[in-house]
Amino acid sequence: MDHSLVFVASLAFIFTAVNQVLCLPAGIRNILRDELSTPVLVSVHLFSFLMYVGWSIYGVLLKDPAIVFGCGLGVLSSGILLGYTFWLRLGRH
Repeated sequence: MDHSLVFVASLAFIFTAVNQVLCLPAGIRNILRDELSTPVLVSVHLFSFLMYVGWSIYGVLLKDPAIVFGCGLGVLSSGILLGYTFWLRLGRH
């Protein structure tokens, strides 16, 4: 197996694990505790974006259009959410 493929898949897996294990539960805790999700949104959207980018690159390396298309949509949507979250945090709402 190509080393670049293993490297990208490993990064995508790490970002997926961090997103699912650390970011989402922390976001739920903050929402339930403070009824405010803004502080945690940056990390959730950042790791979601990185996760989708990693899987998209993996799909490109495999030449698998299903992975590229599905995760490409994730890159687009999480990128928009990440940008919007930064925009809100900068006080431009």
